[in-house]
Amino acid sequence: MSLFTGMSKKFTLVTSSYKPSWVFNSKVIFLGHWCCNLKEKDVLSEMDYIIAHPYGMDYRTRKNDYLKVKEIKSKLLPIVAKNLNKIHGVEYSTRSWDIFFGFWLTRYISLILNRFSTLEQVFNNNSIDQVITTHDSSALIVANSIDFVNITNDEYWNHLIFSRILNTSKKFKNVYYQELPPKSQLVVAKKTIKTMRSLKRLIYTRFIYNPSSVFFKSSSPFILNSGLPFSLSLALRLRLRINPLKPMSEFIDMPNCNIELRQKLDLNSDDECELTKLAYDLFFDLLPICYLEGFKNISYAVTKLKWPVKPEFIYTANSYDSDEVFKLWTVEKVKTGSKYFIGQHGSGFGVVNNHQDTDDCLSVADKFFTWGWSKSKEASDTLFNLKILNKELDYSKNGGLLLVGDSLPASTKTYDTYFSFLKDKEIEKTFITKLSKKIQSSVLIRLHFEFSKSFFHKDSLWNHLNSNISIDYGFSKIEKLISNSRVIVFSYQSTGFLECLSNNIPTILILQGGIEAIDERAKKEYKKLSEDNIFFSDPTLAAEHLTNNWNNISNWWYRDSVQNTINEFCFLYSRKVSAPVKIMTKKLLYTN
Repeated sequence: MSLFTGMSKKFTLVTSSYKPSWVFNSKVIFLGHWCCNLKEKDVLSEMDYIIAHPYGMDYRTRKNDYLKVKEIKSKLLPIVAKNLNKIHGVEYSTRSWDIFFGFWLTRYISLILNRFSTLEQVFNNNSIDQVITTHDSSALIVANSIDFVNITNDEYWNHLIFSRILNTSKKFKNVYYQELPPKSQLVVAKKTIKTMRSLKRLIYTRFIYNPSSVFFKSSSPFILNSGLPFSLSLALRLRLRINPLKPMSEFIDMPNCNIELRQKLDLNSDDECELTKLAYDLFFDLLPICYLEGFKNISYAVTKLKWPVKPEFIYTANSYDSDEVFKLWTVEKVKTGSKYFIGQHGSGFGVVNNHQDTDDCLSVADKFFTWGWSKSKEASDTLFNLKILNKELDYSKNGGLLLVGDSLPASTKTYDTYFSFLKDKEIEKTFITKLSKKIQSSVLIRLHFEFSKSFFHKDSLWNHLNSNISIDYGFSKIEKLISNSRVIVFSYQSTGFLECLSNNIPTILILQGGIEAIDERAKKEYKKLSEDNIFFSDPTLAAEHLTNNWNNISNWWYRDSVQNTINEFCFLYSRKVSAPVKIMTKKLLYTN
């Protein structure tokens, strides 16, 4: 077996880890590392196979693909808006549809670009004479945008989407297609939309905060999922005299997908770009049920809400993406003149290069409130880091080293997220092996709780490391782990990294891609972090720095230049304030 490919042999292409699509009597090229996970090493040992080169890993390609997604969306959105208005008998603007499903649409286009480009690359670089495909239209369709995100790493679903692209695009015709029967009794989607997310919110809205309606007006501002801690959220609502939220039913039923209807729908693209045509052609094949067959159910739920009739403004820091009922209600209120404000949710905004969520928030919101940075006065304004309020973290000067890693992300980016994840794990392993033995024995690896559900496991990733290394699979409270550590090391752009910096806890970020992964507006600050040994692209240099400073971390961390760099960085990307409710009230009420 070899990792990457050459042109000398003819191969059968396998597109996912869906076992029935594998062949054992010919040379195989796996489309990516996601096809052959480590649990299958015994089976793989009996196969003659190679793994195709990952797509989109270099940052020039990522930039070009990021711009391509924006271009396709700008073409597709108005056409989709016109078609869905006709289907549903409504007259929503392009912006209204962007509010309702724009975040899903960006992910959809990115996913199609990734899958198409991955196939195009492997066909261009290899001689392929056979492909295994399956046709199963209903199994591609999920109930809502959350289900869409969750299913993008599913082996059968990916086999189907690659099959659909192979059978649709004119790029891949000179090859023999072997058709497999559909997988029976597949359940890929919850046919419901959950709208009530926590017992705390139920108690809050029904019992704690239910004063007389005389105190409120139908034009009261509206806030849902503010991002603030519970007590501060309550204080903000009281200060703004906001109408209490009425609990909604636990689930909204979704109908089954109507394949016959979808087959009749066509966006009729005459675009010369094969990728753009594919995004048009597959749109109704992948559009979640809630935006088509389930639209009336969502609309009916909106009419039953006891929320303000004409709110002065609507604010959320969490519901703008996947809360389908909230988004459609917002569409109706924006039509009547309500302002729509969104608060930053996560550390990637304003920092990560080619960050599509930042663009989407700026596109749909009247104002986007950040944790400190600002793109323009018209589009965004500054608040503070909502995640650090009422959260005081501490560390132990004599503690160990806590290494915090990410989970396998959803495969909704333009590049190979699976291969990127494997590279992150290699960076973590290199970092640990370059530490002194003394430090290695104090290392605790903190994995995301989703990690334990995946096929990755301790033996496959960490088997050659120091046996004294401990692993937490995401079940312990991170605050407790931090309090027992003298240094926290993050291997991805995490909100936790910002939380630790804001609490002045010795912290290091080792980021794949280094400064190339950072947005232009943030490079100056990240270069300063690098100069003060807080930000690294090379895990070996990070390990050397900690080895040299392990016995007296304070000498490094509390140096004046380091503290100044941290303060300047946090002011822009993780601002901390003493009167958050007062500041937020003023910003929300007096924003134009």
